[in-house]
Amino acid sequence: PESVVTRLSVGGPARLTVKELKAKLEEFAVTIPSHAKKSELVELLSSKMTGPSQDAVLVSPESAAAEKAAAGESLAVEHVADLAPGQQRKARARALKMETSGDVTTRRSKRA
Repeated sequence: PESVVTRLSVGGPARLTVKELKAKLEEFAVTIPSHAKKSELVELLSSKMTGPSQDAVLVSPESAAAEKAAAGESLAVEHVADLAPGQQRKARARALKMETSGDVTTRRSKRA
């Protein structure tokens, strides 16, 4: 049997089962209407898979980790899950080093 990923990449959302469509939509944090038909789920997933909106700004995981460090966020925050813990610590250390050397505005001045 083909995997969900294979069917999705080759044939698109229409090749998935309703259960698989709902699981994929949950990954995108989409609220699923309780009585939605498969065609509606396919359309919802297709709209989410078209890519980022024109206003979206994509940053690397390293940049996101550096932003977290500059903001004083914990390593436990999950939006930088693409980095291994060691990579997060390196990016954090780099950001903190830049902050203390004056290359980045300090946290106190950002709050003011």
